Amino acid sequence: MCASLPNLNFDVLNLIKPPEMQCCRLDKHWFVKIVDQSLNNYLGTRILTFRVSFCLLNEYACQIDRWITFAVRLGVENLMLQLSCYNAYSHHLRSKLPEYKYKEYYVFPCHLFPQGNESKLKQLFLQTCILGPCLNDQFRSLKTLELLDVHLVQSDVDRVFSSCLNLEFLFLEACYLLGTLRLGSLQRLKSLMVFRCSELKGIELSATHLTTFEYTGNPINFSHLTIPSLRKLDCWADCDRSLGYIFSQLGNAHPHVEFLSIFTATNWVKQIPECLTTICKVKQLEFHFKEETEFHIPKMFAILIACPLLQKFHVVVSLLFTVFFFN
Repeated sequence: MCASLPNLNFDVLNLIKPPEMQCCRLDKHWFVKIVDQSLNNYLGTRILTFRVSFCLLNEYACQIDRWITFAVRLGVENLMLQLSCYNAYSHHLRSKLPEYKYKEYYVFPCHLFPQGNESKLKQLFLQTCILGPCLNDQFRSLKTLELLDVHLVQSDVDRVFSSCLNLEFLFLEACYLLGTLRLGSLQRLKSLMVFRCSELKGIELSATHLTTFEYTGNPINFSHLTIPSLRKLDCWADCDRSLGYIFSQLGNAHPHVEFLSIFTATNWVKQIPECLTTICKVKQLEFHFKEETEFHIPKMFAILIACPLLQKFHVVVSLLFTVFFFN
């Protein structure tokens, strides 16, 4: 019965009870042998979920390619590759320069997926990989894409996103992209989350159905965002350019925002522009400050006046949490 289950989860933590050492120090050949034997004995005719979680990186790239080919052949819908111990091993990798760090990463083989409507893949999660070259429309069926610590090459990632015609949820964290994230016209995208992506300079996006946008990281250019239906915006504002955009242009660029959260570790008082535009529909406003940040009552009241429909106002300072309600 186990040989025909549609959901296959090869997580090293499920194979050792309890783990007596760090996963990175376990025998990788032992783990690969288990996966190979399981797939050789598999009797099912369809795979819904296929997950591999172990510190393999590119050392066993041929075997991983073979596993993906097997899953694709049986119509996999949810594919998850977690190829490092993110908390321990990737911390070691971050100490290296990018040109050395990413040499150890597994290159995800986009070419193994069929083009057009033949692909059944709906959800894809990659951790500690390089997103390989994409042909034309191999990810047309994809609805959810999550990338964690993934190296993105500009030309390759442009092709990948141009083929994601049905994508609804996009999550990127700790990814490396030297330049601008060009998402094109993802008309069905509903949620976009970008956290701590090094070297990212800007985001270009035209999405008529996007309602949630969360960003944390270095200040970037948001001027090429066309999101008429945006309802929820979370952003990290670390310089006057970010806060200046929020309080001088956000009301005009994204008039439908109802939930606005701002995270800042700098002296925000000096960054608030003198002329604030009205953010007409904001109902909930959150400010997250560091403990040493100064507080300026007149500037804060100016912000509140710029939100005439405000119902809930949160101020978070370090571990202190204060809530003010405006009816």
